[in-house]
Amino acid sequence: MDNAIDITKLREYLPMLLAKWQAKDDATLEYSAMVDAAANDTGVDKGVLKKALTAIKKEKAEDEKAAADALSELIETLAH
Repeated sequence: MDNAIDITKLREYLPMLLAKWQAKDDATLEYSAMVDAAANDTGVDKGVLKKALTAIKKEKAEDEKAAADALSELIETLAH
């Protein structure tokens, strides 16, 4: 099996890979700015909003809600 690196082919991919890297970086910054704006406009804690969005996107919202309910009950029990 030949494991030689094809530098010519890699150089063809390099501009596209770097462009996608930049697009990913730009999207991350844009997402963070939008989360900040939404949190400020709605009064929702930014961390909570990010966690909710992640749970919704990964279809784990019910799991997160159950964990939050359990945490809330535990805090209430310990506080009294």
